Amino acid sequence: MPVRCFFVLLIALILATEPLTPWGFAHGLWYVPVILAASFWGDRLLLTLVYSLSIAGVLLGFVISPPPPVDFPLEYVIGNRLMSLVALTAIYFPAMYFYRFRHRSELALQNNASVLLARWHDTIESITDAFFVLDGEFRFTYLNAKAEAILGQSRDALLNTVVWDECGAGYDGPFAPRYREAMQSGQPVFFKAYFEPTEMWLDVRAYPSVNSLAVYFRDVTQECAEQEELRLLRTAIAQLDDFILITKADSVNEPGPEIVFVNDAFEKITGYSAEEAVGNTPRLLQGENTQRGELDRIRHALENWQPVRAQLLNYKKNGDELWLELNIVPIRDDTGVYTHWVAVERDISEQKRLREHLEAAHRMESIGQLTGGIAHDFNNLLTVIAGNAELIEESSAADDPRNRQSRLIRKASARGSALTKSMLAFSKRQALSPGILAPKSLMDSIEPIIKAGVGSKVSISIDVTDGLWNIFVDQSQLESALLNLAINASDAMPAGGRLTIAFSNKSVTQAEVTRFSTINPGDYVVVSVQDTGEGIPEALVGQIFEPFFSTRTSDNKSGLGLSMVFGFVQQSAGHITVQTTVDKGAKFDLWLPAAADGAVANRHSTSRPGRPGAMTGTGGGQQTLLLVEDDEDINNLARGWLVEQGYQVLTASDVSSAFRIIDATDKLDLLFTDIMLPGERSGIDVAKHYQSRHNAGRVVYTSGYSDQLHSHNIGTDINLLAKPYSRQQLLEKLGATLAVSDSA
Repeated sequence: MPVRCFFVLLIALILATEPLTPWGFAHGLWYVPVILAASFWGDRLLLTLVYSLSIAGVLLGFVISPPPPVDFPLEYVIGNRLMSLVALTAIYFPAMYFYRFRHRSELALQNNASVLLARWHDTIESITDAFFVLDGEFRFTYLNAKAEAILGQSRDALLNTVVWDECGAGYDGPFAPRYREAMQSGQPVFFKAYFEPTEMWLDVRAYPSVNSLAVYFRDVTQECAEQEELRLLRTAIAQLDDFILITKADSVNEPGPEIVFVNDAFEKITGYSAEEAVGNTPRLLQGENTQRGELDRIRHALENWQPVRAQLLNYKKNGDELWLELNIVPIRDDTGVYTHWVAVERDISEQKRLREHLEAAHRMESIGQLTGGIAHDFNNLLTVIAGNAELIEESSAADDPRNRQSRLIRKASARGSALTKSMLAFSKRQALSPGILAPKSLMDSIEPIIKAGVGSKVSISIDVTDGLWNIFVDQSQLESALLNLAINASDAMPAGGRLTIAFSNKSVTQAEVTRFSTINPGDYVVVSVQDTGEGIPEALVGQIFEPFFSTRTSDNKSGLGLSMVFGFVQQSAGHITVQTTVDKGAKFDLWLPAAADGAVANRHSTSRPGRPGAMTGTGGGQQTLLLVEDDEDINNLARGWLVEQGYQVLTASDVSSAFRIIDATDKLDLLFTDIMLPGERSGIDVAKHYQSRHNAGRVVYTSGYSDQLHSHNIGTDINLLAKPYSRQQLLEKLGATLAVSDSA
């Protein structure tokens, strides 16, 4: 309305000038800009109104304007008025067309804007993200449906309310301060926070503009839970002792499937960093001794997308062998396509080593049982052979050929006895006499013998420091073991070298027992024998303790030296290890049990072979002996020796007959019994029965090997005559025992 009045006033002012000038005929053109202005700022009605008033003003102006000068033609005045009418009409119709065109355009724009607004609204309402808009006072001006759902309130309840007053965000909570930060800085903010009212984790993105803030947010509770689960999974994988290796499901042909992930255990076990492994292939760990057959089996399984388990020899970065137990499985994506291989690999190097030790121990035990049994039977034969040879030698003149032959037989028997002794030492069945032994006194007594045995080309270094514990061991057997090791070392240094014998104290805890596999926790004195010789090839190290095995081709090498040392150390409740490098030498460590404080040596007498000669000890007289021996030849031989000496001898070949003789005889001065007898009972049972009936009776045991002592829980302090024994040894042992009895 004010616009129309304005244009009417303009037309009235133009019309008012008509009577004031004689040139009013020209005033009609003044209406043209008025119509043009109306076409831009008015509507169709205003344009028509202005046009009509302008036409009327031109005609009315002709009437009310003063007449022109006398000399001015009237036709010119009328033509001017008509030209004004034509000009106004010429402007009106295009202006009307322009208005209609603009009006239609504006309507089209309005319609398009409405459509776009509707589409925008539909889009905002349909998106999965929540969306709301805040004004400069942080009041809600718009919310979509998802925002209502997440905030837990309707839009009607929230519109025109302050965000931290109504929706539970709180002025100082995790949301409102970030909104204020965005508005103050004019920069978008992105954050995750926990929305307590609906117990959701929200991912929020706030975009500020002039006096408003658009906020997008979505529920990421499930994603956060999955991320936490993934974090826990990664942490668990990182803490595993087994290592995890994931590869792409690439071709198993060269160069192999590409590694995409390894855990921390991979780096710890193999020595390769994750950077070195990722992008490489599992062939990184393989080496010259990796089993081709197992690799082919694994390859076949991978080619057929089958899980596979295997034990594979691999290598660490430093070149050390690494035995791995592999469990490889294929992984498929949601479409069923195989994408990766996952390998869980466990270091079983220690188990392998222990298994090999156990197998070696079982093998050595089997060999020991065989050699021990052979030695036992051989001792019985040697007792008979040597004993009868001794009888022939005593009954023949010195120049009698039989005398010389019997001496040869006895000499051969002695060598056979030494051989069986070595076999028994390996099989841990020799009779030992352990006692407390100081390392220094041991070396003082044996050092000259070792120096003589190794020769002048070998320099010897003895390291016996102060503070060493005493050893509880059979001194003679330890001396023999050290001499054997020293001579072996000398043989390994034909051009000369250095031999070092050192002693040290060591304590083995329960945690360390698995490392040694055949040793008990406790205190030990370690005797180390080290040379600078040829060393032993790694392939032969596992065989060096086996009987009759030797790396030497010399005819005088029996191959029993190291086996005897092994058996002696094992029988002494110790342990032996070897470290060797070809061309750099070998080191043998003998772990021998330390003597307990205040321990007293337990010894039994084991007479050594001697030459026939005068008998010592008490003669037979009226003394009655019971001889219990299941070997008929030994029984007859020993009985003959004893009867010849004047003893009254009763004999038995088994436990039952021995029991009957004990029960039926009033006076038995001594029982001489083999420990091992036929049947379930032994010579120990005979001795117990004998001593229960004859309190003052004496007992002498005999045995081919000391394993019988252990199997019957007999200590090492018993009165024992070891087989093979000679006539003199038998008579001396029995005579000395009876002499003690008589003096008592």
